[in-house]
Amino acid sequence: MDSSQFSDRVLACDYAGQELFVIDGDSLLLECFNDSTLDYDAGFQILHAVYIIERFLQNLARRQCRFDIAFFDTHAGACIPPDKPFPYKYRLTRLLAIEHLKRNAQALSLLQFRSPRESNFQAYLEKAKVYFIACSDGARYRGAKVKAASLIRQEVDQKDSQASVYHRALLRHSIRYYATVGLDVALLNGMEFRDSKVFCFVIAGSKRPTSSVISLPQVREISSDSNQNTSSNQTLPNSEIDQEAVLSALENVRKNLGLASMSSRLLMTAIAVKRMSSTARDEFFARACLVHAALLEMLPLSRRNCSLQLFSPNDEAEFESSLQQYCRASCQTLTDPDIKKFPLIEVTFTPDYLDGRLLRQVWRTLKNNDDKNSSVSPNQIVVKLSALLTFACIKDVEAISASIQAPKLSLPRDETMQAASSFTGRPLLPFVHLAFAEHLSSIQVTIEGQDLQHSHEERSFLERKHWHNSKKSLMPRKGHDNEQHREAWWLRRHQRFLNNLSTYAASLTNASGKVLAPELIFVESSKGREPAQAPRKSPGKQVSKDRNNKSTKIPTKSASAGRNAISASQAEKMVKEMNKAFEAWDRKRKDLDKTIEPADRFIAASSYEIDLAGRTNIDTVTNELLLYRLAVLLQLWKAHCQNSDKASGYHLVAMAVDLLHRLSEMRTGVPKEAPSILFDVSKQLGLPVPRLRVAGERSLSFPFIVGSNKSLRIEMDPITFRLLHGGPFMDRSMGSQEDHRVPFKPDAWQKEVLDELDQHTSLLLLVPTSGGKTFISFYAMEKVLRAGNDDVVVYVAPTKALVNQVAAEISARFKKNYEHGGKALCSIHTRDMRVHKPTQCQVLVTVPHILQIMLLSPSNKDWVPKVKTIIFDEVHSISASEDGVVWEQLLMMAPCQIIALSATVGNPEAFGAWLQSTQEAKGSRFRVIKHEHRFSDLRKYSFRSEADRAFQGLGKPQALSSTGLNNTESFDYLHPISALTSSARGIPADLALESRDCALLFDVIKKCETREFPVPADLAPESTFGPDAITKRDVISWAKRLKDFLATWMTESGSPFRTVVTELSKSRSDDTSDGDDETLPANDGEQHKAPSKDVSETALLLLQDLHNANALPAILFNFARGRCEEIAVTVYDRLLEAEDAWKAKSSAWRTKVVNSERSRKGQEAAAKKAGKLKTKLGKHDRSQGDEAAGLSSKAERERESLESSEDTFKGFDPDKPLDGFSFANPKKSDQNEIDNLMERLRKAGIHEKLISAFRRGIAAHHSGFNKAYRQAVEIWFRRGYLTVVVATGTLALGINMPCKTVVFTEDSVFLNTLNYRQASGRAGRRGFDLLGNVVFHGISKDKARRLMSSRIPALIGHFPVTTSLVLRLLILLDNTNNAPYAMKMVDSLLSQPRLYLGGESFRHQVLHHLRFSIEYLRRQGLVAADGAPINFASSIAHLYYVEKSAFAFHALLRGGYFSGLAKGIVRNEEATLNTSMLVMAHCFFRHPLRQVEKESEDAERIRKSPSVVFLPAFPEVASRIMKRHNEETLETYTTYVWTFVNQHCKERDETLPFTRLNVNNQCDTDDRDNLLKAFVSDNPPVHLRSPFVALSGHTDDFASISSLCETVRSGVFLESAVVPYLEVADKDESNPLNAALYDFYRHGDVTALVKANKVRSGDVWFLLNDFSMVLATLVASLEGFLVSGGRNFDGDLEDVIGGVGEEAEEELEDKSEIFSDEKTVAMTDRPEMRNKKILSGRKNREAVLESWEDDEEEKDASDDAPSSQGASNKSWKGAPQNATMTPSPAPTRSLSPASATRSTAYTSKDSLNTLPTTMTGDTEEDLRQVLHMFRRLKEEFDGKFRKIFA
Repeated sequence: MDSSQFSDRVLACDYAGQELFVIDGDSLLLECFNDSTLDYDAGFQILHAVYIIERFLQNLARRQCRFDIAFFDTHAGACIPPDKPFPYKYRLTRLLAIEHLKRNAQALSLLQFRSPRESNFQAYLEKAKVYFIACSDGARYRGAKVKAASLIRQEVDQKDSQASVYHRALLRHSIRYYATVGLDVALLNGMEFRDSKVFCFVIAGSKRPTSSVISLPQVREISSDSNQNTSSNQTLPNSEIDQEAVLSALENVRKNLGLASMSSRLLMTAIAVKRMSSTARDEFFARACLVHAALLEMLPLSRRNCSLQLFSPNDEAEFESSLQQYCRASCQTLTDPDIKKFPLIEVTFTPDYLDGRLLRQVWRTLKNNDDKNSSVSPNQIVVKLSALLTFACIKDVEAISASIQAPKLSLPRDETMQAASSFTGRPLLPFVHLAFAEHLSSIQVTIEGQDLQHSHEERSFLERKHWHNSKKSLMPRKGHDNEQHREAWWLRRHQRFLNNLSTYAASLTNASGKVLAPELIFVESSKGREPAQAPRKSPGKQVSKDRNNKSTKIPTKSASAGRNAISASQAEKMVKEMNKAFEAWDRKRKDLDKTIEPADRFIAASSYEIDLAGRTNIDTVTNELLLYRLAVLLQLWKAHCQNSDKASGYHLVAMAVDLLHRLSEMRTGVPKEAPSILFDVSKQLGLPVPRLRVAGERSLSFPFIVGSNKSLRIEMDPITFRLLHGGPFMDRSMGSQEDHRVPFKPDAWQKEVLDELDQHTSLLLLVPTSGGKTFISFYAMEKVLRAGNDDVVVYVAPTKALVNQVAAEISARFKKNYEHGGKALCSIHTRDMRVHKPTQCQVLVTVPHILQIMLLSPSNKDWVPKVKTIIFDEVHSISASEDGVVWEQLLMMAPCQIIALSATVGNPEAFGAWLQSTQEAKGSRFRVIKHEHRFSDLRKYSFRSEADRAFQGLGKPQALSSTGLNNTESFDYLHPISALTSSARGIPADLALESRDCALLFDVIKKCETREFPVPADLAPESTFGPDAITKRDVISWAKRLKDFLATWMTESGSPFRTVVTELSKSRSDDTSDGDDETLPANDGEQHKAPSKDVSETALLLLQDLHNANALPAILFNFARGRCEEIAVTVYDRLLEAEDAWKAKSSAWRTKVVNSERSRKGQEAAAKKAGKLKTKLGKHDRSQGDEAAGLSSKAERERESLESSEDTFKGFDPDKPLDGFSFANPKKSDQNEIDNLMERLRKAGIHEKLISAFRRGIAAHHSGFNKAYRQAVEIWFRRGYLTVVVATGTLALGINMPCKTVVFTEDSVFLNTLNYRQASGRAGRRGFDLLGNVVFHGISKDKARRLMSSRIPALIGHFPVTTSLVLRLLILLDNTNNAPYAMKMVDSLLSQPRLYLGGESFRHQVLHHLRFSIEYLRRQGLVAADGAPINFASSIAHLYYVEKSAFAFHALLRGGYFSGLAKGIVRNEEATLNTSMLVMAHCFFRHPLRQVEKESEDAERIRKSPSVVFLPAFPEVASRIMKRHNEETLETYTTYVWTFVNQHCKERDETLPFTRLNVNNQCDTDDRDNLLKAFVSDNPPVHLRSPFVALSGHTDDFASISSLCETVRSGVFLESAVVPYLEVADKDESNPLNAALYDFYRHGDVTALVKANKVRSGDVWFLLNDFSMVLATLVASLEGFLVSGGRNFDGDLEDVIGGVGEEAEEELEDKSEIFSDEKTVAMTDRPEMRNKKILSGRKNREAVLESWEDDEEEKDASDDAPSSQGASNKSWKGAPQNATMTPSPAPTRSLSPASATRSTAYTSKDSLNTLPTTMTGDTEEDLRQVLHMFRRLKEEFDGKFRKIFA
């Protein structure tokens, strides 16, 4: 299988959401059988295997995954690991596991099929609507060099056994089959449970015609069974079982053994041994099996950790032969249908059927008759089992022993299990701190008497550098002012940003001419003001003053007269304004009457009404406009009626009904003819007459002729008409009322929000996109701004793009003047951009990481208390895998009111409850306010592309088209209820139905009702709605009743539910069903339609139909960056081709071009001639008047002729896109403005085709483009010039890019429920569109309906108290002298009962984990006994976002590895830097490669690449240090487990994790200890490890951190994701990591990273830039450490500067915007663009690359640290780096060409492993050498990185 088919590792829980997926059972067993802790070859630990299976399933269930398990008979051999001995053991375990899960896993559906092609399985997939299937590809278990395709052709590498090859062939054949029937496939092997997430590789399926579906091979089991004696494979006798006899025997045995009850274990054992062969040897083994089964009934799980008994070869062969017979007999028993019906098996089935180690012990004991050390003879147990022995037809015990005459075993006892652990937990280092004392007081630990003696002297760390930038000093010194010569340069850059921000803000607020009019905010006096917010004056209304105000004066007569005079003056003024407005309207109406097309008149009148909307006291004019528009609509409707085409014109009637309703609501200024007009129009249309309560005195200024025409009547009842066609025009208010606090009528829920904010309540606000939640943020901001000049509100957004947008909107809304300089209203602060000082503003807009840095920065101790409100936008980002933990930590530590906003939370109740617990723990009031309804409804469609349809140009769009796309032939309407294809999934609570959906649903329900399932009469629309206007609120109530009723049909057998869904699923083109959605049948010969064209080819036809239906603008979402560009460029190419073809065929066009060229030449000639005449005229004397006059008149004639010619072809440009071949709206732009924009985009490095596409109204948008292009797309789309944008998810998350239509193009594993909800929310522009359209293009209707009906994924949190957070809190406390807010922050974090979103309450576990995180920091020399940070504490804290990597780096630094390595930089710099880069790649980029990538399918690709792809092993010395670090960490966290277990784990760990089945089988007799001595080794029970794992011989001695985390007993929280360690594999272990960073450093070739290392092209920039930032951090930290001399000081942590990639792109923008003489043309990340030659400017490229550091900045660094040999001191005076006051753009994807300079340096194996063996006691000089090495490494890496931008 081509690995290119694989996606990156995705989050399975986010990918599937809460949707069902199926697990291939045999792949699951294969995964579990290969667990390294499982002893199966000799120990045969079935219960341990079942525990591993259940642990895997529980890991999925704990992460909110929904799944079934399916087993296939034809795949039964796939669960057996290839080349494993004793396959019969795996077959028995498979049967036991299936039976166990079927009987004991109540919440799990376990299914069994003959094969995947079986019709029952296909029916299951169709009914359950499985999202994907999880299975194995076999790559993990053998590192074989075989192509996947070769496996299917059965081409076998000689190094592999046949069994191994066929095993992988079967698994991969299955994957191919699933993919070809349209199922996505997730790989079980390599699935990783990290924190609260599940990561796996996903293969996207693509349904194909049946003839191309791969057939599955017949399973051919090739195993060690083939070499067994054929007699052993014969079928065992299947004797009849006497139920009464066996149950009687069991009861006898139960009494003899003193058991309280009996399980099915002894019953099945007795039946199995009865079926074994009758030889003495087998009977002796059978006796041992029964004794073993009896012991399993009697012994507790904790005492079964037997040693492994190994025998002599002959005895081993005898034992395994008998065991094989017994397993086969057991399998036969398990599959016997008669046996399964035994009541005992039905009730007490247990998977704990056979313990291989215990059976060996029993067999050995019985055979040796070894009872010397026990008061219980083995034969005494046998006697107690005599009843069962008799039932099994086993001879007398003594006779058996005599007949065998077996000698003593030759190997008495070989215990391979390690000696039992004597671990008792080591003492902890002392730690005392006021902030933690109370929280940690309950933890009982032993403290060492003396502190740990560090190898290095403790020293505090005073940071004097920006931690992401080693240039700018945090502590400026006198005499070092080097900024003056750059002041003008920075000012220009700042002005450019503010200008761009203003332009961006204008597009957000629809400001005309880019003129913004922000509201000037004044600080309100606290006297007489309401506690929270002063009333805002509504337009046109006066707010009455408080009568109780002492300053209120009693009005006098003169005052009253004065007021009367003012009122009269105002009335006179109003009359004048009204007359003036009527005069303007009269002129406008006359102009409108001249318009020929009625539709154009209607649109123009509507625009005029919008222009009048802001004016007051002109209701009469507004009403006349409404009547005028009504008259035009009637004219249009009459035309439809005359053409007998009423159906296509019903939308006009719906618009007329809306106007009638608006007129009926008027209270002033109504013309006196209005009542009769409304009556006549309503009667003619057949609609209820609206009640007009007020009639005016003024007459209409135009004639409104209604006439009498019965043909205008609609052909359906009025209620049905309003439901089917009037939905988009319904009143959408939800209890709206006037409110003085906002300038609009808020809905009831919005008013509730305002009330809670005034009470300073923390809120979780859950409102759909376009639901009206944006104003909440600005209301909170305005409250803070009006309250004073010091308080701060922080707005947190998940992305930099959203930060820029919000900041722009704030600048457009608010303005405030401050008395003191340096204060700003708003500041932007992200990793790569800072506008205004963040601590000197009142509104800070930032991202989560930066806010956390600021809150934890000691330098902000005066700022944090000023923060009064924090707004968390898109708060569902808390579930993100990378940054989610930061969101969670912020929500828990926020020192103030929080406002959390989201539209997509899958578990609002659980999330709200968790947030409430976090806020109440801090003493804050909290509310959840939820509003479920969008303002504009969404209507869904599927696009049908016609293969033979050709594009002929864009027609004129329908001026007054219907809302929606129902009248467009190529779109199939998708009813929301048709998405409910599985009754088991229920109806999602947020499945929205608009009025049309409800009407159609009721009609179908009524049509499908039966006598048994009637439809209530009160559910009918005529019983629900009255004659009055129907509102959206009424429809929502009716929709809920319809869904509730339908839900009852879903759950009742035999109901018409399936018929309802089928009826609603019928499309216009196919009245039976959607044939393309049906699962492909098994008949390979069935004919299918040819697959449709690629979506990039049919996208133009889709856009043409949208254009003609007036359904643009549109955003086309495609989740592959390259495809976004490809679709946009292909649409442009097809437009260009069609335009060229039209021009070639059009004689009129050719004539016009010829005439234009002739005119141009004539104009030039005339201008030249006129110029000569003018010159000649000037030379004549005034005395020659007549001749001069003649010349003058001739010149005038030439000029007039020239002007006449210019008028004919004025504005004509033959190269300008024609209207029929362009989606651009030229009315929304000025041509000069567009030309200037195009030139700026060229300078910004945008490809010419994308620029040309932009000119035609088409653009692409993804995070790979630079900021200039992205912002241009956003601005011009909002302005209306661009009408088509193809985008990834960058426009789905919060960005204000509303459109009329959203299109999803192509399926993708990233097109999940969450992305669908967020992206589809862009459709339906509030204030612009009455309805939003959602279209699926190139996506099956089955997938579309799945997305429509899927539930949003539940939010699952992370473990928040990480080791790095503890360190940062200690730094904060130490440097603020335990400031109150810092102490409160710690209390907030540790006082909450539920610290884990989605987890249980486990505060004690968190506190224990906290204490041992502190212990880790203590032992690493980062924290002193009093909690003070020491040594490299700040350096490591700065790298919190790569926590494990940071602590690994510290271990190497502290262990002396880097100081030893740096000594070689003088002798061999190249080798030293290569080695350091290798180590850094191991530490900071641990991206696993799939094992299949080591197979030969990629060997040729890798061989031809300059990349090594697979990261070489850790250098030996570094490996030893890391292993020592891991061992110490292991001891620390083992002590944590030991301590916690002793204090809190009092119950036995004897319950399986998933089924919760208790397997405790404790004997109540006094013989238990004697039994243990007789049959079981005297190993003490495990204390820390799970007893299930101990069955395989494991004790409490753990080999690694991963082993500790994975096998720790239940009740102990320990996630490997939060333990600071780095796994180091031995050289002979197979643990492939991607060498992308290391490879890039070696060759600098980005193309090789994409092709060989398989790094997605869009991710390359981020990968390199992040590592560049890490290097900058390390260099700054080492410099700060060397110069520090005081207490630990964290510096300005918020001054975060991005990596060199961001710096380089900022320089590119500087060149394009400021240095106009330097032009650079770069390409985007499309492969065909990358291969083009990059044009460079006039400067020498290499010179720029080598001299980018500023001379003055380098001087500062040299003052703090000695100059290093080999460091570059060249400087580039042009553009200084790392501006904290200016933004730098988001990363561009302009990648270096394939021919980029490649380094030939390579580190040999010897150079990696020739360092000294001990490196301790580093001196300051050693650290200076380390600093020099990393400076050089940074220079080399950044130099290669910057070449990308050359």
